[in-house]
Amino acid sequence: MAKSEMSGPGSGSSYGSTKLSDSNVGIATREGEPMLPDSGGPWSQSSTSYNFTTKQQANFSLEQAWLDMFGIAPSAKIKREFYSLLTKMEKQYATKTVASGAGGSSTQTSKAYTFSTADVLSQFVQKYTPSMFKQGNLGEASAKVFDETVTYANNMGVEVSSAAILADVTSNVLKTKSISDIKKYYREQAMKMYPDIAKRLQENDQLTIRDLATPYINKFALLFDRDENQISLTDPDLQDALAKNKSMSEFTTSLKKRSDYVVTDYAKKEASDLAGAFKKVWGF
Repeated sequence: MAKSEMSGPGSGSSYGSTKLSDSNVGIATREGEPMLPDSGGPWSQSSTSYNFTTKQQANFSLEQAWLDMFGIAPSAKIKREFYSLLTKMEKQYATKTVASGAGGSSTQTSKAYTFSTADVLSQFVQKYTPSMFKQGNLGEASAKVFDETVTYANNMGVEVSSAAILADVTSNVLKTKSISDIKKYYREQAMKMYPDIAKRLQENDQLTIRDLATPYINKFALLFDRDENQISLTDPDLQDALAKNKSMSEFTTSLKKRSDYVVTDYAKKEASDLAGAFKKVWGF
């Protein structure tokens, strides 16, 4: 029987994965069926399910994942559900075929489709992530990745759905996707949104859209009396300025056309100063 690489007590990795390969499952044809010996026939074949993971190993990996993601241990019901899913996957995608004949018997294991128990675990946990997070169940690891992911997406001016964020968090915490891969995706999306400044992002991978938008943000904050950190890169005028690489004068003009500008302190002061200058010119 092939050896499962899914971690268990004493294992060195956090979750690990069971990957079927030629070295541990025998030789398989392109269609995934085992190549049985040609000599010594006639042969008869029988296939049985090929289980790679024990319940103890599955429970250990699920418990570790649940603690990292949600800060609590999984219930007995959750453990049964996960192990049932895992064994179903293993039965579906790996079989042991025994061929018997005059020349003896030969056992081969078909590769069928390669799959990873780490991916199965990640997808299983991801199913519960929205409801668990909504209940306030965040593990230390998932909370850290969640904050880092949301902050980076915001700094790159990319609007990401909550479902996509949670999927990225789950994948990273369970080690099926690195934080670098997640950031790379957001960065590529930002470069598509702002082609005129994409080259600057390519030249310096430490730069974010927020870095490049700082002059616009400062002007925005001044005119509307806001904190710079509260200004979203998804603001339409800000996005338009970035996309068109507007001059500061052009950006300022567009901001002053906004309906909410006229009620700002800056606009009122500007109007008062203009009135004062008018009076002075005309001697009022």
